[in-house]
Amino acid sequence: MISNTVKNVMVAAVFWSISLPLVAGDSKPRDITKYDQHVFVVSHRAVYKSNPENSISSIKDCIAGGVDAVEVDVRRTKDGQLVLMHDSNVRRTTDGKGNVSSLTLEKIQSLRLKKHTRELMDERVPTLEEALRCCKDKIYVDLDLKGVSIEECMPVIKKVGCESIILYRGSYSLEEAEKITKKYPKIHYVPRFNFRKGRSTLAWPKNSNGIEYYQSHIDTLSSSSFDIGFNSLDHPAVSKEMIEALNKLNIRTWALTLRVSNYGGFVDRNTAVAPEKVWGELLDRGFSIIMTDKAEDLIKYLKAIDRH
Repeated sequence: MISNTVKNVMVAAVFWSISLPLVAGDSKPRDITKYDQHVFVVSHRAVYKSNPENSISSIKDCIAGGVDAVEVDVRRTKDGQLVLMHDSNVRRTTDGKGNVSSLTLEKIQSLRLKKHTRELMDERVPTLEEALRCCKDKIYVDLDLKGVSIEECMPVIKKVGCESIILYRGSYSLEEAEKITKKYPKIHYVPRFNFRKGRSTLAWPKNSNGIEYYQSHIDTLSSSSFDIGFNSLDHPAVSKEMIEALNKLNIRTWALTLRVSNYGGFVDRNTAVAPEKVWGELLDRGFSIIMTDKAEDLIKYLKAIDRH
């Protein structure tokens, strides 16, 4: 019998030798609350091809390319407006300078966005509302809030009428998380469990049968996915049995393969040579939501193995 990993290697060899067309994402987002073999692709900072990060053009290309969700960064301007911007300062991604918190919306939107190559584009920094209107009924939005609370974002989210596409990953206590899910039941709250050494005080309980560690969150929050940070797949929090048990409960699990943040050393840059050693191993373990800097390549890989 051929193992899943070997199958992934064989398919990957075919995948990298051909160019598969992407299907335009013109339908409503797939139901993330129901577990199946479809792998959800989350584009980090809404990056797609060479478009500027956190831009409307990139979001539109993500939608057209079949990406399942865009992760966007939200900050507040000097005059209290919510805009998409990862860094606290606008220098890296625009032709301006200064902190977002010290610039008005009018000033920020007078700036031009840059590609990662530093090429200036005739495109402006979008507001959260503009981005959400672009995404509504088309793609999920994972909000990475930079000094902004979910409570501050909800008036805009409700104004647009897109609560059902909002993904919000949080490391709150169970008590605080329950308050959020009760107050905003239509958004998708994703509990974060960080077991990465040096980044968390979480400790895996000895003599635990595994699933009981997550049971209180399962019973209280009704979340459809968990974000579990790990240094190694040897950690019991992400054992194959554990991930399978969560999947059977209709709970998906996230994995990050980013340059700036990744789980277990699984990094996008290594997929050019051996995607099966990165994305393939995560799929074999049972992860079904992957946040990536290479959304276009990941979708091609998943299509080649009939997982997207």
